[in-house]
Amino acid sequence: INNDGGGIFGMLPVAQFDPPFEEFFSTPQHVNFNDLCKTYQVSHEQIPDWSTLTSRLSKLPRSGIRVLEVTCDRTFDAAWRKKNLREFAIEDEFRYEQKPLIKSCIISYHRIQN
Repeated sequence: INNDGGGIFGMLPVAQFDPPFEEFFSTPQHVNFNDLCKTYQVSHEQIPDWSTLTSRLSKLPRSGIRVLEVTCDRTFDAAWRKKNLREFAIEDEFRYEQKPLIKSCIISYHRIQN
């Protein structure tokens, strides 16, 4: 997941204060993973959608390293999580109360599908 670095910190209360949020918490990386992979002779592919991702993951390479890059907007993702995770957690709490890993996977699946 390439969100240009620091996307997880968008959930913290400090995210509303910029500066210093962008410089000290998000710390954008601006890395071109295609070029980085070329440097080390590693296969790289930009993944444009869910169907491409599932297709590439269904056939794992027999050897070597392969980078599948999914680019996302960290600001949008942080706003989406703030809006939706509570709803999903409440909805799934009843069904998956004792299974937090399943709950997390379901929330991730909902995010990718939408």
